[in-house]
Amino acid sequence: MENKSLILGYTVVRKKIKNINLRIDSNLNVYISAPLNLDDYQIEKFIISKKAWIDKNIKRFSDYKDINKNLDTYENDSYIFFYGGKYRLVLKIGEKNIEFNDDDIVITNKIIDKESIKKIIYTDLYYPKARKLFVKRLDYYLELMSEKKDINLKISNIKSKWGLCIPQKREIRLNIDLMKKSIEEIDSVVVHEVAHLKHPNHSKNFYNEIDKYFKNYKEVNKKLNSRI
Repeated sequence: MENKSLILGYTVVRKKIKNINLRIDSNLNVYISAPLNLDDYQIEKFIISKKAWIDKNIKRFSDYKDINKNLDTYENDSYIFFYGGKYRLVLKIGEKNIEFNDDDIVITNKIIDKESIKKIIYTDLYYPKARKLFVKRLDYYLELMSEKKDINLKISNIKSKWGLCIPQKREIRLNIDLMKKSIEEIDSVVVHEVAHLKHPNHSKNFYNEIDKYFKNYKEVNKKLNSRI
């Protein structure tokens, strides 16, 4: 049983729950779930107490949507990230080529569609650069953290993870989408995975190990996970 109403301009749904809850959807609409027996006055008090939080997060979500508008659609005048920078895609018909022009990446290809352009970006830009960069950064931190350089590095599209370490196999996997991130963010993932060679779990010792070599890890990790 649910009971929907409008209080102080917000949609309130009363249902069989114990506590009052609040959420903001992808269209920036605010919804409040409340217990069936909670009166309007108590709900109004809750809304007023959360008003600053609501306004702050609506602005944050709105800014996020603006920043990511036309991102990774692989269309003309859309945007992609590379090394932490945002670049506009300029698509032209012709023989396959990819070049940089200030803040534009100009891609020429006989076929201009989403799948073709995405494939070019990954196979001709991200993967070739990733192999050189990831090896360089991994070698640097292996030496710095007193680890042998006998690591099997794999680069792939890992779902929901930036990296993965399998200590018993001496294997580290890095997500190709790290090429969208800054060098500092990439380094934070490399240090994280190298630390797993000594500490397989996310223990206190594991984070102490990271802190020895990457002092602002928490700050950079937060930035890393703020968008993909």
